[in-house]
Amino acid sequence: MKQGHSNAGGVQLVELLVVVAIIGILAALLFPALSSAKRYAQSIACRNRLRQMGLALNLYAQDNKGTYPYYLGPKGDSYGDATGSGGRALGMVYWSSKLFPYYRINWTNRAFTVGVYR
Repeated sequence: MKQGHSNAGGVQLVELLVVVAIIGILAALLFPALSSAKRYAQSIACRNRLRQMGLALNLYAQDNKGTYPYYLGPKGDSYGDATGSGGRALGMVYWSSKLFPYYRINWTNRAFTVGVYR
């Protein structure tokens, strides 16, 4: 005859707490690595956008006798980009609109400014 309690099929509370504690410790060790990886991925995305801008500027310069676009240029297609309004800039387009034929994205898009001023 056996004496004492036999809990062959169940899990004791202490074992469950130990497993939860181990998972908590592993998660605490993993979070800094994940945030570091997220920052690294954001920096890679930022460098990629800067490279795309540089390539578009280079293509523009090759097509326009080595000159880069002015901050505000003469009237033209704005491709959804902001245009000058009021005062002297009325009807003029920003330099980013001149790059649209070389890389089809609105350069004032939030993707190109996310994380810049944090």
